[in-house]
Amino acid sequence: MKVKVLFLCTGNSARSQIAEGYLRHVAGDRFEALSAGIEPKGLNPLAVEVMREIGIDISRQRSKDGRSSRSRNARNLSAAGSCCCRLRVSE
Repeated sequence: MKVKVLFLCTGNSARSQIAEGYLRHVAGDRFEALSAGIEPKGLNPLAVEVMREIGIDISRQRSKDGRSSRSRNARNLSAAGSCCCRLRVSE
């Protein structure tokens, strides 16, 4: 079973998308990389460009709402990390 890792950011448009794509690329055989945001903004084209420069295609990824049912179904997370200092999560 793969270890589930969730990267959180406010907009889920760049940093968390980059982290998701990078982990999937370098260790996708061992980790299930996920990302989400509390105010999804859409995938930033500059993030796609930066990752393309190092040979990683994230163009098919999309911004996901961390409050959506799909994100809530990401049960049994092994780790979660914030990619944004402005992220505020309430219970």
